Amino acid sequence: MTDTLTLATIGICAGLLLALFGNVVVLPFVLRWQSEWLRSCRRGWDRERAAAATTLAYRFLMPLVFAIVGADAAVSIFGEVQ
Repeated sequence: MTDTLTLATIGICAGLLLALFGNVVVLPFVLRWQSEWLRSCRRGWDRERAAAATTLAYRFLMPLVFAIVGADAAVSIFGEVQ
């Protein structure tokens, strides 16, 4: 039981580190590309709302999903070795 919790905690930390990397390094490139793409397509979408939705996903949803997937992956992969 303790080993499983330790593995899950390590997986959560790894997932949160990946989400932090995405937030710090990848998000500025995504926002720049998204703004250019919306400007060139001229579909009438509000660039500010699209940027806010993308930032919300990167800052809140991705850490949650990455933490859950990281915990599950760590327990699934390394838990069977024991």
